[in-house]
Amino acid sequence: MRAKTLRPLPGYAIVYVVRPEPDSKNRLVKILADDVQIGKTVGGDFLLHEIKAGEHRISAKTAFSKYNLDMEFKEGRKYFIRLVLVKGKYSYEPKFKLLEEEEGKKELEKCTLSLMK
Repeated sequence: MRAKTLRPLPGYAIVYVVRPEPDSKNRLVKILADDVQIGKTVGGDFLLHEIKAGEHRISAKTAFSKYNLDMEFKEGRKYFIRLVLVKGKYSYEPKFKLLEEEEGKKELEKCTLSLMK
């Protein structure tokens, strides 16, 4: 699949949000970059986004909670962020974990591209 082997455009980085756990297929999570929705995921999906190099906020939002990751994205790099849902007191809460590239590629292979916007 070409989406898994893209190279960033000049001035950009590529962000992969991977959600390899298929047990949460019915729990939709919206993914945002700088508070603009870039897609939605369910368990077993990944989302791909090209982002301009620099400081940005990536967020995961459910009906009841939101989780933010603020970081600097460097030109020409690929970033792999694992999204997991953790059972909270009243609902499932999204959490991110930044992965090393090799681990991220392995997680990416377990997922299919999300086509939900």
